[in-house]
Amino acid sequence: MKRFLPILMASAVASVVAFSQSDEMRIRRVLEEQIAGWNAGSVEKYMEGLLEFRQHAICERRGYANVLARYRKSYDTKEKMGTLSFEELRVRLLSPEAAVATGVWRLRRANDEPWVSEAIPEGIPLGHFVRRFTLLLQKKYKGWRIVYDHTSSAK
Repeated sequence: MKRFLPILMASAVASVVAFSQSDEMRIRRVLEEQIAGWNAGSVEKYMEGLLEFRQHAICERRGYANVLARYRKSYDTKEKMGTLSFEELRVRLLSPEAAVATGVWRLRRANDEPWVSEAIPEGIPLGHFVRRFTLLLQKKYKGWRIVYDHTSSAK
């Protein structure tokens, strides 16, 4: 039995690491699909990454339907939606069913780059001042979904 205990322990650790890596990849995939949906001009596809429930929280705006309505109103054309990207993306598993993702978002449009602060000192990376996000994700029956979104901007 003493011979098998180290093998058993190593197997348990390896399965936890594999579990974590595959979940991190799935979370990154959800975020990549959000970006792809947004960049295709589909608010609805972008919203598939969010858990659809009444108490969904995006800062002070509550409820999936409210968030969807706000996005549809603010970004009613592909030109207004522009091209979205996430940079400095980090994913950390908190438990087998909860994770946090952080990063910097960037929206580029034909004539502007919204929410870029004019007051950033020269030579300081833009991401240190604006456009950071923190997402809380929960593993549900449809896979990983965003249940809370805090996004900062210079606006």
